[in-house]
Amino acid sequence: MLEWTLKVQDLQSLAQLLELEDNMKIGLSYSRCVRDIVDGVVDIDDVLVVIARTDFDPHNDEQWAGIWEGYGGGALVQTMRGLFSGTNPEWLGTSDDDEDKYRSISIEL
Repeated sequence: MLEWTLKVQDLQSLAQLLELEDNMKIGLSYSRCVRDIVDGVVDIDDVLVVIARTDFDPHNDEQWAGIWEGYGGGALVQTMRGLFSGTNPEWLGTSDDDEDKYRSISIEL
């Protein structure tokens, strides 16, 4: 398996090499990028690429369920997190109704 180690300077150089427009984004956190798109902070059309270690197929229901729960999506997960607090998942505070938005954006990315 090929592994890459990228530094911020490498990404800046890549952006310059590709002559990106000022509004293009290179994301370094899957969960934060998706959250920012759902919240309207970032337009998905402005995202060039998301470089993350999160590896899953958003079309696969079982894998998606693990991602949704792992990042704190949905009411049941939030109730459990309240009992066992020690982490602060990026999607904490989202409702079960938001799951389709998060999944569709994950598919589009």
